[in-house]
Amino acid sequence: MSTEYIGCMVSIECVEQLGTYQGIIDSIDPVHQALTISHAFHNGVQCDMPKVTILAPDIVNLRLLKSAKEAKEMLKNTVFNFQKPTKSEKYNSDKELKEKRKEQLKSPANCVQGKSHQSPSKRLSPMCQGQGRKGGNNRKDSHRRTPWSETFNDNVKSYHEEFDFEKNHKLFDKKAEFEKIEGKDIMKETPKKSYRCDENVIASADSELKQIRIGDSSINSSYLTDSGIVIPAISLAKRIDLFEKAAELGVTVEKRLEMCGRSAAEMVMNLLGGANRLNPANAHQTPFVVVLAGPHPEGALAINCARQLSCHGIKVTLFVPKSVSAGYCSILENEIRIYMSTGSNFIRSVADLPKDTVDMVISGVDSHRSTDANQRHSWCIEAKIWAEKLRTPIIALDPPQEPHKPALNPKCSLSLGLPLKLSEFSGKMYLSDVAIPKQVFRQVGISYQSPFGHKYVIPIYKRE
Repeated sequence: MSTEYIGCMVSIECVEQLGTYQGIIDSIDPVHQALTISHAFHNGVQCDMPKVTILAPDIVNLRLLKSAKEAKEMLKNTVFNFQKPTKSEKYNSDKELKEKRKEQLKSPANCVQGKSHQSPSKRLSPMCQGQGRKGGNNRKDSHRRTPWSETFNDNVKSYHEEFDFEKNHKLFDKKAEFEKIEGKDIMKETPKKSYRCDENVIASADSELKQIRIGDSSINSSYLTDSGIVIPAISLAKRIDLFEKAAELGVTVEKRLEMCGRSAAEMVMNLLGGANRLNPANAHQTPFVVVLAGPHPEGALAINCARQLSCHGIKVTLFVPKSVSAGYCSILENEIRIYMSTGSNFIRSVADLPKDTVDMVISGVDSHRSTDANQRHSWCIEAKIWAEKLRTPIIALDPPQEPHKPALNPKCSLSLGLPLKLSEFSGKMYLSDVAIPKQVFRQVGISYQSPFGHKYVIPIYKRE
């Protein structure tokens, strides 16, 4: 009996997710309860597939529009009554659209009711699953949305094909494109440099400024400042001669110690953190410095630095060996006396050195006059062992020249006036101003112009 409806034109209203289908009945499968239509339209849009199969549980309402004979005649005379809307087809209003759809649906209707609680996407055959997902909610929605079908009538099948990104990426020849770009003569504008008020527009021909000349080629070594000024190294004998001439003019040892002690304290405070570490709001993190001083003028410089650091609120412990107290010079004794008035800690034995964390160690144990003999003292050896165990940054004040090495392994070293030729174990180097007039430099055969600028202590670097 089902064969008598073959070829008839029907309108099938499915569940909400599938929408409405129209077409010619191609076959009816009573076993699987399925209906196949050809020349199918889904919600007024022609399907891409030649045939669509719909299961009986998905059908809500079925109307017979034309008999098999009428449908056959219509197919012969016309392309198809339910053809896909074109861009030229326009409707003045939704009312005109509804009237046209009513004319298409005028026919005796036979209704078939069906119910289902299963997922519609699982009930559809593979042929109509793609079209089923594209359907509207109901017939009323399909009528209302048809005027916008031109925007959303793309091939639904294309949306279900997985895009091959890797294959598409291989189509782009990156190397060839870059060769094409690099082959073009592209004029690039050079950005204009903006100068500060203190910069020269015309660069100097010589980047290294040799404004200090010693007239002695016996020491073949020199250093550079951040400004590119060349500072030649001098021998220890010439430096002693320079300091003696300065003392004759009035720049005494005491004045030189005060000047260099201030520079050493400034360098140490900057290395400890400067304003970030030394301010009233950070009193709970007061730096702790240990100063090791030998019984010689270089040790007096370390004691002077310890006193100036203590006056800046830094916690200081000063060590001066006890075994050589009888050999103290008057300058050393005077510096110790002034330091004791600060109330900071003063010890005479290596055993009393702190075992806890120390921020920095300042070394003034080396002497230029008897370097090897000084480093053989038991207190110097014990101090070196203590510093190595502590693993704290060490600052050497006025270390000995080559071929001697500092008693402790310093991270930084501070030289006075003009640098000596130091060993490679002296660490990063700094230079302190001693405020000696140019006239004194000329007396010892040195053409001198201050490299310090607005500072009292500057970093210097070994010149290759």
